[in-house]
Amino acid sequence: MRVTILLVTRPANDIVAQGNMFNDAPVPNQEYLMVKMHVECAKSSNEKCSFNDFGLKTVGADEQVHDRASVAGIPQAFEPFAEFFDGAALDGNILFLVTQGDSKVVLFHDPLIFGDPVYIALQ
Repeated sequence: MRVTILLVTRPANDIVAQGNMFNDAPVPNQEYLMVKMHVECAKSSNEKCSFNDFGLKTVGADEQVHDRASVAGIPQAFEPFAEFFDGAALDGNILFLVTQGDSKVVLFHDPLIFGDPVYIALQ
């Protein structure tokens, strides 16, 4: 798969608050970060790609790993698990809670079984 970061919105606290009145507000010194991604399947035409955004995490200057934030009502949120074939693409938003003002936040994917982690700087 080819992954492209289209937009990083930070802070995304207002988007989360407008998405659902039951979404948690960030604790002091934290903020929501929203990453808009484009994921394209680059396999041969008879092979499918599987995308699961639960494997995506962030890490910042504090070296703490942060899982995807669990929020509702976010525009263009990725489906929890998607399968698609060569040439097809998905666009969607993923949210994370990060340390406010941390300029060293990195998005990474750490595969559970096969492959090496992939790191993408978000600043």
